[in-house]
Amino acid sequence: MIGSNDNTKQIIQNLINENKIQIKYYFQENQGKMLAINKICELTTGDVIIDCDSDDYFTKDALKIIKEEFENTRKEGLYGICFLKQNQDGKIDGTSFQGVVSTMFDLYFKQATKGEKVLVYYSDVRKKYKHELENNEKFITEARMYHKIDENYKIKCVNKPVQIGDYRKDRLYK
Repeated sequence: MIGSNDNTKQIIQNLINENKIQIKYYFQENQGKMLAINKICELTTGDVIIDCDSDDYFTKDALKIIKEEFENTRKEGLYGICFLKQNQDGKIDGTSFQGVVSTMFDLYFKQATKGEKVLVYYSDVRKKYKHELENNEKFITEARMYHKIDENYKIKCVNKPVQIGDYRKDRLYK
């Protein structure tokens, strides 16, 4: 999924113009972020799935970094790659990673990792999992799904930023 930030739009538009990527656009009435992610994961045909919120954008070299890591990382038992996120001043959000391969639970609760991170999922694995909403919820924490994936897979952690965005307290789930 691609965010709507102008910088990200320009990067993607350049790749489209150079015939380096193909974009398909899907629309659905607003049913909340998690159902939108579930739907797009069903429709995805590429090798990776990346979330990018509308107020975030990719670094200039993000797609190159992601491609290189993807080509060097694809191994049995992994569900993807976890990258760093930075703010607009270039400061890493939270902390860098201590380990190379982990579960999301271990990252945050055993290694005390802080801040937002960027997950790049291998499509074939990500498609096996959905955000499980109940009672007409429109949002749930991603941690619910991470817990399910952690039961069977691990994620490779890479200390390179691929997204830029500033956490805004007023933006959460309104």
